[in-house]
Amino acid sequence: MLPERLMEKLTPEEWRPLLASGILYYNRFRSLNSPYLKSLVLPLAVGMFVLIPALFVTLRVSAPYSIWLLLGVLVSWTIFSGYLLWRSLFVESKRARFEADEKAAELFGRDAIIATLTKIDSLNLDYKPLYIGRLNYSPNIRQRLEHLKKADS
Repeated sequence: MLPERLMEKLTPEEWRPLLASGILYYNRFRSLNSPYLKSLVLPLAVGMFVLIPALFVTLRVSAPYSIWLLLGVLVSWTIFSGYLLWRSLFVESKRARFEADEKAAELFGRDAIIATLTKIDSLNLDYKPLYIGRLNYSPNIRQRLEHLKKADS
């Protein structure tokens, strides 16, 4: 699927590095089974199952308070691990997009992808694809351009 706002604004030659970058990004980030996320999810899950019994044994909590302690620990741990997962998803997504742009630059030439991104930026469309519903962790066009130019020098 090509973005409608960019239809008829780019030539087929300009689409090539952009599509290559998109495909490379998708292949890199399509599943949450990346080693980076596995190394975060497993410790968080194990931590929760170790933390709760340890609290009950250590604090020797009586029955009326145990439900509140359990609820408090579960809510706190869920918020904490949710934030860590969100943050890692954001960082990993940005890194994957930059890596995809760099590989597309190797395939089609750095000048070609920089020219295409510059043209998109000059169209003032504020193009930002939606990959995960409304939650988009990808860098915008200017950030991608800055990264490519910085890597070039």
